[in-house]
Amino acid sequence: MKTIDIQLSPSSINMAINKLERMRDKLDSGTERLVKSLTSEAGSMAQMAFGGSAAVSAMANGTEGTITASGEAVTFMEFGAGMATMGYAFENPQPVPVYPGSWSENEGSGEFAEYGFWHFGHRVYTQITPRHGMLNARDYIVDNAEEKAKEVFHL
Repeated sequence: MKTIDIQLSPSSINMAINKLERMRDKLDSGTERLVKSLTSEAGSMAQMAFGGSAAVSAMANGTEGTITASGEAVTFMEFGAGMATMGYAFENPQPVPVYPGSWSENEGSGEFAEYGFWHFGHRVYTQITPRHGMLNARDYIVDNAEEKAKEVFHL
């Protein structure tokens, strides 16, 4: 822990202000490095979970990071489908209703909602297991933020 001593003179007050401004600049740049590192690593984890089924973009802009997954099957890859559908609380609302049969009822043929299975590519399915690329990315950030901050700020 650092201590800043301030003498009550104009020059010592200015010195303390300058020291605080330098500390603020280091904190700002360290925070940006931290966000960039966590965003990049978590984005890579999401891409690995999705494989070629989704395109993942990980962008850091100052003190904010955004990870986006897109693709025709990204919702199925994240939340699963059929009997394996798993919704969960997330920072942003889920893009579609997420429960077993939700896609069948709202967008699809209704086959799963009616019969408990569906046909795709001459095969019968009852479920698609979720890969949780975005959930895993979020959990990585939560689980590693403190350790990464210690590395970045040399604590």
